[in-house]
Amino acid sequence: MKIVKTFFKYMAYFLLTLFLALSCYVVVTTGILKQDYANIFGYTYFQVKTGSMTGSIDVGDIVIVKLTNDYSSGDIITYQSNGFFITHRLIKDLGSKVITKGDVNNVEDDPVDKSQIIGKVTTVISTSLLLQLLALFIIIVIVFTLVNFDVIFKKWIFQVDESFKKRKYKKSRSDSIKISLNELLELQKESDKMVLQQKEIEVLNDEATIELLDDFTRELVLSDIVCAKEQEFLNQMLRLLQVKNKNCKKITFDQEWSIKFCYLYRLIQLFLLDDQVELKNIVYNIPFDEMYDYEFEDVGITKAIQNKLYDMPFYVFLRILNTCMIYNDEYFFDAIFKILKYRIWVDKNQQFTSLSKMKAVVKKNSLDDLNKQIQFMNLFSSRFDKENLLELDKIREYVEIQKKLNLLDKEKKNEC
Repeated sequence: MKIVKTFFKYMAYFLLTLFLALSCYVVVTTGILKQDYANIFGYTYFQVKTGSMTGSIDVGDIVIVKLTNDYSSGDIITYQSNGFFITHRLIKDLGSKVITKGDVNNVEDDPVDKSQIIGKVTTVISTSLLLQLLALFIIIVIVFTLVNFDVIFKKWIFQVDESFKKRKYKKSRSDSIKISLNELLELQKESDKMVLQQKEIEVLNDEATIELLDDFTRELVLSDIVCAKEQEFLNQMLRLLQVKNKNCKKITFDQEWSIKFCYLYRLIQLFLLDDQVELKNIVYNIPFDEMYDYEFEDVGITKAIQNKLYDMPFYVFLRILNTCMIYNDEYFFDAIFKILKYRIWVDKNQQFTSLSKMKAVVKKNSLDDLNKQIQFMNLFSSRFDKENLLELDKIREYVEIQKKLNLLDKEKKNEC
């Protein structure tokens, strides 16, 4: 089915291109070069202006004429006389001349020299039939449009707005950075490895802990194993992003993405700080524009994926959002972020956003994965942000100040 669809698609492209090329050729030949008619692969065409051939050819019909000397009595031919093109039936061949006559005329035409003959009519195209076919086509298009209005409106009408918005959203800037996708993926692996090595050092330096761990438990700690359900879902989402953006080779890290990058970095830091008030505040006051002219399923987030997302912890959302930036997928980013906002909005008991209220295994997975993400973002900043546009240092300073303020608040509450 796909092969047939592809065949008809390219056939349509070929016919359209051929039609446009022939149209340009006719315009150049008759309009610019001032030739009497265009020779299109040995054929030309004329439109009949009189009713002398009514019955065979009506007024307004188009005749396709083969440019040839091979004609005989009874054929309809087209010849040029006194600046006019006449299409009549050949009734007598007089050697160097011929006699023609219109089918409804009472008298024969004057003898016509054979050098005046353009060729023989091979096809008659009725304009009334063309108009009928055109009217039928318009009716079919109207009916199809009414039946599929929603699909057409979203795909074509919105497509114009989206493309305009995307051009505006991705407006080229002098401070944008072109980065190879492979570089980013390798950087992510490097950051994960660095966090794992750091954890190994921490565990090995804690002799008391090491003595209490058997070989199997130690292996679990050092290999950074996460909950199977979460890991399976994360892998599914990362594969989906990879397939969706399989043609992506390089990304343009522009101002809009840098704003989102810093925003995510701050979000992760506040989550680790367990600052509920400030976390919710920045989630509801985002520094970038959200997009609304799309459906979740259009960007690859089906109902099944949405249902699974609602059961995922906070760090899973942050990992997916970070990966969206790696693949430069703004629509997927926006859709995931909308679900994240909803989860925070309905999280009355703070079990989604508060580390202190999470189960031990979820808390461990959250800390481990978010540390990987922070390490990746730090490496990204040091490697690609030569102009210091991201200003992650300021975010870290802000978080440290916030941490101290939180400690002061706790001390005041304890004193009271």
